[in-house]
Amino acid sequence: MEIQALLLVLTGSIFHLAWNVLTKGAKDKFAFLWIAIIPASIISLVINFNSDVLVAEGWIYLISSMFIHAFYFWALSTAYKFADLSFVYPYCRGLGALLTTLGGIFLLSENLSFRGLSGIFLALIATFLEPGLGAFKKKELFNFKGVGFTILTGIAISSYLLVDKVGVTLIPTGMYLPIMLLGSALILFPFMIKQNRFIEEIKHSRWKPFLGSAFLFAAYYLILLAMETAPISYVVAARASGIIVSGIAGIFFFKENVSKIRWLSILLISIAVYFIGTA
Repeated sequence: MEIQALLLVLTGSIFHLAWNVLTKGAKDKFAFLWIAIIPASIISLVINFNSDVLVAEGWIYLISSMFIHAFYFWALSTAYKFADLSFVYPYCRGLGALLTTLGGIFLLSENLSFRGLSGIFLALIATFLEPGLGAFKKKELFNFKGVGFTILTGIAISSYLLVDKVGVTLIPTGMYLPIMLLGSALILFPFMIKQNRFIEEIKHSRWKPFLGSAFLFAAYYLILLAMETAPISYVVAARASGIIVSGIAGIFFFKENVSKIRWLSILLISIAVYFIGTA
């Protein structure tokens, strides 16, 4: 994996964790996400608009991704209603990484080196390690709705990643991403006008959805750029570096005591990222 692609993924992981933390703190998480996907997308579309690059074949992937992302935002926001961030975040990303890796190999015919596969394997172990072991101590984590919507979120993640991997080869990322996100917002609009949900959430969260918009857009924009040059299997495994970021943030910003299991996860992720980066 090229160093530029790896740096894009690592930076994107920081932004990804940031908007998930903001979403978890929202009153109406679905409305928060809906608001967050709009401002940065409009700005990007205005800056990058070029109708000449919108090829007909690319629209198939754009429209497919719009509906998958709309489902993803609904599933993720619902999962956060029934389960903790520490459960939903690693599990949905881990399941998404696993399914995407299989899709990259069997659907996109990606050839991965032994070193790269080793990195992916370590990343998956590290992703599931903490919530998996923690579940034995905290049986309340197994809220059936929380688990169910987390699984649905993971499936949605793998689906849109595989679709977008092909989509950005047909339409430049600077156009593909904002059109896709705004299309998702349009699909979800009927749910937002009910009881003025988005207005109520702005009153509650104020500026946070707009900050979340910058984080959300930047996170996926960097991932799409990385996927233009690197195998999708490497990209999604390297995204597990969010565990490292969450551990560092917990120590320095929230004064948390990081558990031994989290330190082990961070160590395994660090090794995995090194393997993937040198594959």
